[in-house]
Amino acid sequence: MGNRGKPPVRAGADDPDAYLAACHASLPRRASCSTILMLSYLKPGQETAMNQTEFETELGKQGYSEVIDRRMEANSLNPEHAHDFDAHLLVLEGAMTIISEGQERMYRAGDTFSMPAGCRHIEQCGPEGVRYLAGRRYPTSR
Repeated sequence: MGNRGKPPVRAGADDPDAYLAACHASLPRRASCSTILMLSYLKPGQETAMNQTEFETELGKQGYSEVIDRRMEANSLNPEHAHDFDAHLLVLEGAMTIISEGQERMYRAGDTFSMPAGCRHIEQCGPEGVRYLAGRRYPTSR
């Protein structure tokens, strides 16, 4: 089991990419949804949110094989559901709230977050709608 489930030591401030990889590696394979949703938005030493190019590069490094550009209308609600893939998202425009395991978390333009396959959740858009990039990593891709 190793370090799974234990946060990495913050020794990676000099190498933000290595630190981010350690964060991902420290997550349990079947982490709870709330554990995933609480991830930090920024890498150590990073002062601004990740841009689209950096995000797509990071997705490739983490084994996400598919990237989708998606929009949801203002104030729309996607009822409770789960996916058969791990998802890693970057909000490009607007805002959305993810509700999972009784917790709500709002994500705005520039924010990123991850969610494991099988995590039941609700997606609720803000008054301006939302546009995001979503990386998909299927269980056989790990």
